[in-house]
Amino acid sequence: MGPAYLEVLSHRAVAYRVAMRSRTFLVAALIAGAVSATSTAALAQEAPEAPVAPQRDPARAAQAALEAQKLQKAGKTDEACAAFARSQAFDPQAGTLLALAQCHEKQGKLATAWTELGDAAALFAGEKNTERAAFARARAKELEPQLSALVLEGEDSTQVETFSVDGLTLPRPAWARPIPLDPGEHALTFARVGSEPVSASVRIPSGAAKVRYRMPVLTASKLAQPAAGTPAVDPPYLGYGLAAGGVLGLGIGAVFGLSTLSAASDVKAACGEQRQCTPEGLRRLDEGRSSGTISTVGFIVGAVLAGAGVALVVMHKGESRPRTALHVVLTGRGTF
Repeated sequence: MGPAYLEVLSHRAVAYRVAMRSRTFLVAALIAGAVSATSTAALAQEAPEAPVAPQRDPARAAQAALEAQKLQKAGKTDEACAAFARSQAFDPQAGTLLALAQCHEKQGKLATAWTELGDAAALFAGEKNTERAAFARARAKELEPQLSALVLEGEDSTQVETFSVDGLTLPRPAWARPIPLDPGEHALTFARVGSEPVSASVRIPSGAAKVRYRMPVLTASKLAQPAAGTPAVDPPYLGYGLAAGGVLGLGIGAVFGLSTLSAASDVKAACGEQRQCTPEGLRRLDEGRSSGTISTVGFIVGAVLAGAGVALVVMHKGESRPRTALHVVLTGRGTF
């Protein structure tokens, strides 16, 4: 075996060590990428959307307040109230809330104005502005005899646990008193934990009217069934995609594994028992090592992707499986 041949073998040994290190790095990178992609997708599916907090903007609030004052002078009450509301949303202030309450009073929304006057009085009191706080309280007191209200009946014996008007949940102590409402249609919702809510609509007239409404009674129970027309749950596309990628990786690993076995057989024949390889044997040795590296990477990445895909599909099916439970259902209708 000549010096030149030994030098060739030395270079090939160095190249082989480099290839092995590269293979380890490549496998680790692919596994980390697969796990990262799976985790990110799972978090994206589970994480609820965070509500966007309104940004305080005093400049836009002042601009909206000036616009509201101009609209008031022009007799455009509805537009002026909307502008005052925008100003209050941009920069909540006791003075702006008082102006909004007075605007709503002109609109005929006396219940809304009465509530806002009470809130403005509290804000003025917190600012040690006793004069304006007293003014807001006095004006709210003057409006009370003119308020239309909803009066609930059967509150003492009802099994209803949650009551809301137009989406706003009212505390239970408020049910026993007349509930001031602006004239017009209002949506009522009666609910209880583990029960289907009952919805109703009531019209409140103007002129200090008192509308009585009897709360519904909980009378029956039934097994909850999926509502007709419930949209189908989307298939776990990500899980299927990862599983398909895993199968492809395993297939690549198998193909190159067979190529490695074939190269090993050729090398054994070309090099003989003394391991004195011909140039053709050395070429097949390099090909075998390369195909072996690809085969190993294919098997490892394929197994990771296939496992992640199967896990996502199984979890998706577990979450979408209909659950049967015993629920108490609110039945009956409120009556005047």
